[in-house]
Amino acid sequence: VVENMSYAVCPHCGKRFNLFGGGHAESLATSFDIPLLGRIGLDPRLAQACDNGNIEQFRSADFEPIVEAIQRSVAELKDRA
Repeated sequence: VVENMSYAVCPHCGKRFNLFGGGHAESLATSFDIPLLGRIGLDPRLAQACDNGNIEQFRSADFEPIVEAIQRSVAELKDRA
């Protein structure tokens, strides 16, 4: 599970806040017995990259732990095979 639009960051003070209240990704992942890979914030730069057709070039620190979690999950699956 990846929680999208999990939070936003104020461009003036840098404070992180939940736009839609507390997320339920963790309880969803638990109920399906699958990992919560991470949370992605609402980022206007991402929307702009999508609009410009440049999504592949978008970089965010949010993605790093998600990619690492996916890599760990794949490695665990390979070890089980």
